[in-house]
Amino acid sequence: PRAFEMEHIYLSAGCDSDEDCRGHQGGGECVESRCKCGEGFYGLLCDYQENMTCTHLSVQDPETPFIGSRTYASNYTLLLQPGESNRIIKIYDRPVYVGFADEKEKIIDVILFEGLHWILIDADTGFKDLKNHTVAGLAEYLFNFDGDFFATESIQNVRFQSEQILFNTPLDAKHASPEGLTWTEIKHVENGTLSNIEISGDSTTILLCSKCHNVTNQCQYENICNDNSTCECTNGATGMLCQNTPLANGYCNPYFNTPLFLHDGGDCCESTCISTDEHICGVLTDEWLDYVDVGFPNCTGGIARCAGTECWIETSDAIRTDSTGQSAKVMLASNSKTLVIAQPEIELIRVYDQIDSRWEQRGSLIEGELASLFGIHLAVATLPGEVINRRYGKLFMTIAATFSDDDAFWASIYIWQSNAFEWEKIGTFEIARSAAEVEKIEIGFHDKTASLLTVLTNGTLTMYESQFSGETGLVQPILKTIQVGGCVSLAGDGGFIAYNEGSILYVYNRTNQDFTLAAQFDLLNNTYNLFQSFDTANITSLKLSSDGQLLSTSIQTTREEDDPVFVISIFKICHTCTSESLVGALIPKISSEVNTNPTDVQNTVFSDDAETVALLVQNEESPEILVYTSGFEDSNDDEPNTDSNNKRGFEQVGIPLRIEDENWFALSEQGP
Repeated sequence: PRAFEMEHIYLSAGCDSDEDCRGHQGGGECVESRCKCGEGFYGLLCDYQENMTCTHLSVQDPETPFIGSRTYASNYTLLLQPGESNRIIKIYDRPVYVGFADEKEKIIDVILFEGLHWILIDADTGFKDLKNHTVAGLAEYLFNFDGDFFATESIQNVRFQSEQILFNTPLDAKHASPEGLTWTEIKHVENGTLSNIEISGDSTTILLCSKCHNVTNQCQYENICNDNSTCECTNGATGMLCQNTPLANGYCNPYFNTPLFLHDGGDCCESTCISTDEHICGVLTDEWLDYVDVGFPNCTGGIARCAGTECWIETSDAIRTDSTGQSAKVMLASNSKTLVIAQPEIELIRVYDQIDSRWEQRGSLIEGELASLFGIHLAVATLPGEVINRRYGKLFMTIAATFSDDDAFWASIYIWQSNAFEWEKIGTFEIARSAAEVEKIEIGFHDKTASLLTVLTNGTLTMYESQFSGETGLVQPILKTIQVGGCVSLAGDGGFIAYNEGSILYVYNRTNQDFTLAAQFDLLNNTYNLFQSFDTANITSLKLSSDGQLLSTSIQTTREEDDPVFVISIFKICHTCTSESLVGALIPKISSEVNTNPTDVQNTVFSDDAETVALLVQNEESPEILVYTSGFEDSNDDEPNTDSNNKRGFEQVGIPLRIEDENWFALSEQGP
């Protein structure tokens, strides 16, 4: 084969003064228009110091080594002068690096500078007249040139070449070694008796200096260089120099949660995060444990801290239903990761799991009997706490759906069978004589072993229980019947229930197979400044938090001769306080007036943590949803907020969300 004739450019304008030779740094002096470098300095302009030259080069990504007709070495070390432990061999004022391409260290690959490019050759075929193909033989061969090495006369069969390094440019000053350069593979194509050169295209291989130094080769992103010259990556970065950032991998890394890194590549906000095989967005995963929903508490670049028109972002394409939006019922699980849609007109229920910003149907359709209005009332329960996904299945949940026939009005309970990846109906029971009697149903878990169903019919609150054995269940007899005169709410854990009669709030606590009164509060007869000015108090909705520790209310009220106002409040349930003859008490913590006409509020929905509220308001133009959050922080004290001028209260989230029709809507536990 004919040798590859390379073009070389290696020019120096010479020097005019010691300053040109970096003399101000002690590097060298200008002698007869040429730089004479001092001890330990080298380069045409004495730019480089031997004790600061990279000693070890490595391929940055082990998955992308130099690959041509074979795989070339991935790790290289400086080639030293024969008999010297710290003097490096230089070709064209650059160091030479050698590496082994095989475990037996018989195939030697060489990286050196040829005047315009760095090149990769192998010791066996890359030098025209090298006789001793060992590291020692190569060192002796190159050392004997004593500065008179000419690449065109001595080098052949180049395998890879780097981008150009032009003299006295920033790239030239930076690269005493070939770190961070792009490479191109050179192919030698045999054509009869000739050997043609073919540029194969850019390689993805990047070299870096793999031994860290606190001055010359620092570990990136503020990581630590240990005494053995290896980096200790402590903030999620990886690689020999911690150079690989963990961006856009589905896990929010606090260090990279800055605008510079686009908030960890979008990982820290629900609207921008995309799950990967390694991580699920907003979820802490463990090989042996359940998946835990940690949410997006560090979101600083997305909708959690937004303002203006960007506040409300559609998380996915719309989910299309087979009936009108007015008749479809939607419910979100407490962690907002599961959505249930009931379509009573066609007797279907669909369940969707949120995977990043898209919704994926879980299991088959749940179908009811024809003309039964199946799903006209709907309740959803998930296990309390933050567990959202079993290691080998999906979130365990229970659905209660009502339907009617010629004889009565019924409720069926369905559970998710993780082993079968399908829905199973575990029981059906009569709850009323007609659909008109049913006002509301709610379902929750109790002690993670049973689901508790409450049904409000004509002012009578009835409770049912489903006991589970493994993942099968059975509906048990009625636990207790309570007469109520207003709104009702069941805690997600099934341990508490709240309702009102007129202006009085009641909270019951479950004990064994019964419920006992635990706390009460009269909005019109109390000593707290927050409520003393109320003349009337019409409670329009209330919500117990999923753990039964907070109670939120929405109230239409009047004060003296003022116009009616709409008030939302949060009470803490104190189980150790004494209130009259009760064991516990309701302690008012937050109360705020909402700037809207109470008669315009068509619907009120609280989140499962009872700290965020959404109001459907009918104004003159079109319906809109207003969302308010309390930012409530429980200080674990049982002192009431008695100051009516206290600034703590509900704050509106973003701008009103305009909607076309008065559709059903739901609010997740996290709020927005």
